[in-house]
Parts: sequence; structure tokens; C-alpha cells
Amino acid sequence: MYFDDKAEQATLGSCLIGGTPSLDEAREIISADDFYRENHQTLFKILIDMEQKKIKPDLVTVKNELDSCGKLEEIGGLTYLMHLTGVVPTPANVAHYAEITRKKSLARQKRKQCLMTIDRLNEGTDPEEVISQAIAEDSEILTTGQKPPARPLKEFLVDVYDELEERRTNKGLIGLKTGYSDLDRMTGGLRRGEVSILAARPKMGKTTLGLNIALNASMAGHSVYFVSLEMSGQQLTEKLISAKSGIKGDLLQNPAAMPDSGFQTVAKACDKIHEAKLFIDDMAIIKPSDLLVKLRRFKALYGLDLVVIDYLQLIQAETRRGSKYEEVTETSRMLKLIAKELNAPLLALSQLSRSVEERKDKTPQPSDLRDSGALEQDAALVMFLYRDDYYNTDNYPPGNDPSETDCLVSLNRFGGTGAVKLMFHKAISLFTLREGRREREQ
Repeated sequence: MYFDDKAEQATLGSCLIGGTPSLDEAREIISADDFYRENHQTLFKILIDMEQKKIKPDLVTVKNELDSCGKLEEIGGLTYLMHLTGVVPTPANVAHYAEITRKKSLARQKRKQCLMTIDRLNEGTDPEEVISQAIAEDSEILTTGQKPPARPLKEFLVDVYDELEERRTNKGLIGLKTGYSDLDRMTGGLRRGEVSILAARPKMGKTTLGLNIALNASMAGHSVYFVSLEMSGQQLTEKLISAKSGIKGDLLQNPAAMPDSGFQTVAKACDKIHEAKLFIDDMAIIKPSDLLVKLRRFKALYGLDLVVIDYLQLIQAETRRGSKYEEVTETSRMLKLIAKELNAPLLALSQLSRSVEERKDKTPQPSDLRDSGALEQDAALVMFLYRDDYYNTDNYPPGNDPSETDCLVSLNRFGGTGAVKLMFHKAISLFTLREGRREREQ
């Protein structure tokens, strides 16, 4: 059975007998759409309307309200109202009745989804697309209308005190280390269940920094999933070898020009990063729901400590919308849900809009985030890269390398903001601290 008539009647009867307290308790669990019978949906909506009008529901007030809007006979008349008040001895169990009603509603929604899935398959829709859509719909079914109960302060105190102890032990660090101590001190690290944004104009070095952070984390024993929507896995691996060996990328492109000693250095670098728990997904096209499927499977097999996405605007929207702004906004919200569900930090690289180039002061601002203001809203941490030599080439010698780079922490919901000074070694795809310190042996 996909509905329970007695549970629905008992829920409504409890609200009629118990008044506002019982109705509030039921509303924490269900909405009107969770009732199977239309007359029950109508009655529950009327009860909610009465509450908003500050009218306390009981048999008399509900009868008058239904009568005034012409819906008394639609729900079964006064006789049915009296029947509802007689089916429960006490409204004390209203939460139990409402929970049964909710579970039956979930069963109906899931059945409907399954039938639609079969129809899509019969129509010849790509099975992978059907599966991805079904997973996204499952998440929506479980979360729609659910209101998480408030937690008592004492529970929060335990969580916060434990976190304070961890911060004290780790000298302020609560999240995953990026491998750049100055950045970690300012941000506290990349937090589990939160989205962090690293944004810059093209060729500023955001892919290199994202890749460096991924390698640093993986070599520290963390399991990292790197999503590359622009570069191939082989190209990224060459950048990693260059960064670890110090051999310039153009030499890796032409290894015949490399001396034997250089090739030995490359071999040693490969040995060092061979056991890194870094996994690269270089699928050119991916939707958030597809990514969630992959990450769930990956976490079950290898654990999951960090997700890096290069870059956000290349993620394909679940549904084609009217504008790129709307699509990126939807993607941003989906990434936030993914980070929370998997309880892992998610670092999303992002493009900046061309509006930066039109200003005299080209220092990035949150409003420059390309295509969507939702990125700043959904992120716990927003960082920008800025290099003066990128814009003012006349002030620097040709081939200026390394290049001083500001990593601007613009938004940090859990800590401070400001600039972290880095050096971008463009030829070897490596960021270091400004003094040239390296956080671990290269």
C-alpha cells in the first residue's frame, strides 16, 4: 500500500483536538502534499491558513472556516470532521502518525520516479543520463519539505569545544592543509563539508596552484580527487613532474634535449610522487549529479579528503536554463550539497569576468566572479590570484620568472582575510612562499 488512510485521519484528528501545538508538531514532519487524499490535503492547508490568521483550530472554528470558503462539503462535511476527532484518543502521538504519513508519501514519490525512469529507458534515453537524473531526484525527494529540528545548546557546546581543542593542538588549523603555511594560518585550512573558491583571470596560475595543493595534500597521505575539465590527465601529470623535479616544462616537451642527469632527476621526481593518493578525472563534460555518483563510489573505495574542480564554469548544468548565470548558480548550489553530503572540502577553481580588465585597479573583487553571485554566497572561502606582472609587463624584465603573486583571501567565514605572498615559478608549474621556502622536500 502506498498510503495509510488511518494514519492520515489520525494526524488530522490530532490537529483538531490538540490545536496549534499538535499542528506545529505535524508541520515539522509533513506538508499538505504528503497526504494521499485530496480532502485531507485541503483540510491540512486550511489548518495552516488558520494558524497564519491567528485562529486556533478546533472543531467549531475549522467548520466555520471551511464553510466560509465553500470547502466544507469538499472535505466531507461536519460529519467527517467529527469522525476525525473520534479516531484518536489523544493528540500526543501526532508525530508518530505524521511520520507514517510521510513515509507513505516517500513511497509514492519513489514509485512515480521509478515508473518515469522505466519510461525514459523505453524511450531510448542514455542509461547513464537516466541513472544520474534518478540519483539527483532521490536527493530531492529526501530533502524537499524536511525541516531539521533545532538542537539544544549543550550539543553545540560539545562540538565547538572539541573543535577548539583541535585548533589549539594544531595551532589554529582545523581544515586540510594546503601545503602553504602562511595560507593555512590565515584560513585555518580547507574545511570538510564546505566549498572554497580559487578564482583568477586566465593564465594567472589557478590550475597550477590548485594542482600544487592537491599534490601537497595527497603526499601528506590524504585521498584527493582532481576533476579536470580543461586539461588532460597527461598534461597535468607533466606539470606535476615539472614542479617536483624543477625541470622546465619545455624540456619535458622535448626530452631529447635533456641531459642524462636531467632525465635522472625526472625519474627521481616520479618515484617521489608515485605513491601519492591523487586521482585525476579528465572527463571533458560532467554534470553535478554525475560527479556525485563518482565521488560516492570513490569515497567507498579509497576514502575522500579533498575534491578539486578545474574549473567551475565548465561543469555542465543539470538542465538547460535561460542564462549562463542561472546555470552557474544551480551548479554552485549543487556543489555545496555535494561537499556537505560527502563531508569533504571541495576546492572549485573559477574564472573571473572580463570586467577586471576594464578597471584601472585590476585587483580582483567578489563581484568579478564570473556568471554568478551565488558563488560567493555558497562558498565558505573565496580566494583570488593577482600578479602585477600580468598587467604591467613594462615594469618587469622579459620572461619574468618567478613572479610575485598575491593570493587574496577575500571571504573567510571561519577566519581572517588578507593577502598571502606567493612566488609563481611559471616554467616549472610551481608555487612557493615568497621567500622561496618549500613546505616539504621537492
